[in-house]
Amino acid sequence: MNRWLTQEEEQAWGPFVLASLNLMSTLDRELKAAFNLSHLDYGILDLLSRNPRHVLRMSELATTFGVDPSNITYRVRHMEKRNLVERLDCPTDGRGVFARITRDGLALLDKAAPLHFEGVRRHFLDYIEPHQLQAIAEVFSKLRKAQHGEQAN
Repeated sequence: MNRWLTQEEEQAWGPFVLASLNLMSTLDRELKAAFNLSHLDYGILDLLSRNPRHVLRMSELATTFGVDPSNITYRVRHMEKRNLVERLDCPTDGRGVFARITRDGLALLDKAAPLHFEGVRRHFLDYIEPHQLQAIAEVFSKLRKAQHGEQAN
């Protein structure tokens, strides 16, 4: 049985899809033009930099970003050629591979972060009223938990 969207649901869903696709595309374009980084590359570097050891399993990166593991492998190999990350074998699991951000990766992330955050502000936050931020955070946190099979409050 099809559950069509109500008019109110469509009024929320349609603009969300178009705006989010455009937002990600715009951020991607800006990072590529300035630093030859895709938005996913930036996200990988950022996530690795936030880990105390600067290391995460490749499978964890794929799960976090909701992409196919082969996509992460491709992006990490591309960044590895630029000495931004390195891949490490897992000592306890012959199939496991880790990605670790390098000093060059940390340095590039430091250079790219101001452009990225300015883009986030200019293309997203500048259109949101301060009182709307908490609602947006709650909605997307709940959605993110559901995407990872966690219980949403």
